[in-house]
Amino acid sequence: MLLPVLRSHLPLRVKVAPYKDYIRSRLTYAVPACYALCPTSQRRRIQTQKNIAICMIVGAGRYVLNAVIARDLRVENVEQFIQHIARRMYIADIFQGYS
Repeated sequence: MLLPVLRSHLPLRVKVAPYKDYIRSRLTYAVPACYALCPTSQRRRIQTQKNIAICMIVGAGRYVLNAVIARDLRVENVEQFIQHIARRMYIADIFQGYS
């Protein structure tokens, strides 16, 4: 459903917002709980889906490195994002224990 938005001529910051809000949340749903148990092939599949989405946003050709696109868009790697979510969940859990 978001394909027309991602392929449109809107500014990049407008296209990155649906990725961060919708696509990334779908790719990483419940991942902090089970990411360590996922096989490497499944982790690569999640990373590949993320790379496909950001390439569509930018309209990049085949020979543009995914790391360069992610750096320019300031989008973190899937594994870094999952670690960030897990840390936030752990800290929130600690603070809820003190109240």
